[in-house]
Amino acid sequence: MKALSWNCRGLARPSAIQAILAWVKKWQVDCVFLMETKIGENHMRNICKNLHFDNGSYIPSVGIGGGFCLLWNNCVNIKILKKVESGFVCRVNDHGFQDSWHLFAVYGTPYADQKSEFWENLADQINSCNGPWALMGDLNVILAKEDKSGGRCFAYRDGSVLRNFLFSTGGVDLGFIGCKYTWQNKRGTGRLVKERIDRVIVDTSWLSLCPKGGVRNLPIISSDHGAILLDSCAFRPRGPRPFRFFEAWFSDLTSLSVIKEAWSSKDPNENNPTLMSKLVKTQNALRWWSKNVFGDCDLRIKQMELELQTLQSKEANEVDETTERRIQDSIMELWSRKESMWKQRSRELWLS
Repeated sequence: MKALSWNCRGLARPSAIQAILAWVKKWQVDCVFLMETKIGENHMRNICKNLHFDNGSYIPSVGIGGGFCLLWNNCVNIKILKKVESGFVCRVNDHGFQDSWHLFAVYGTPYADQKSEFWENLADQINSCNGPWALMGDLNVILAKEDKSGGRCFAYRDGSVLRNFLFSTGGVDLGFIGCKYTWQNKRGTGRLVKERIDRVIVDTSWLSLCPKGGVRNLPIISSDHGAILLDSCAFRPRGPRPFRFFEAWFSDLTSLSVIKEAWSSKDPNENNPTLMSKLVKTQNALRWWSKNVFGDCDLRIKQMELELQTLQSKEANEVDETTERRIQDSIMELWSRKESMWKQRSRELWLS
């Protein structure tokens, strides 16, 4: 199962929806946990439909804060066991695994005077469940000095809440690949603070059940938090992609020249080219043209995300805000182009 967790800081914004849609499509996400949606249940239900998820569970916002939802597709069997004040406890029957496991999708309290009680209560809930478990979300706690850059220097006591939780539950940090920090306060050079407060914690039985499980930290876009992606089988093979012709290619007139040239070309060893051979040549020519001339959106997004990951993993005093913002804007522009292609796919207007 692939589960995305994101503190979106308001789900009514079009840029937040655009980001979720892009990530769900790119990573083939089965389940999404959204925090701080700041909207009511009916609004979240409509967004669930727009994102094409089959199921959802919702905790509406209170005033201008809060709001949580867990969305999932029928390809995974998820049963909500309990709604808590800031998240969900559920049982996951992950296809390909013999045993089920518990998922705690939780938003940790940001208030220092409430942290000890919150994490003690959560530890009690986790210790009372039977079987493997995983905890995922914006936990609002850090563990070590490596989890923070900028602002007040890390003190050993700053990691005591999470350290005590790990000790009492036997949990382990699943680690990550990708961005070093998952949150930044966006206050500019000199006052910038970055922290890794979004993470996944599991117990050893979950590791035994999902030995290839892993976490990817995505770049920070359209929020002050980056999304994290939990994959219970992070190293799965991918099949070949079918050829599809996109209407958007006609916006570049050179596509017509590529088609004409490929269709009329002849192999010296082929006296009478068949229809199939002409199609194959044209498809191969268009693939090369799309990647090298028109531009491979997926590849460009991947390259820009790596650039953004490198920038956002730097220490607070090394930030280049102008470059970071330019890359974020470019990614969102490419997302828009991809979205038009997804809409074409959904209308089944491609030629194969």
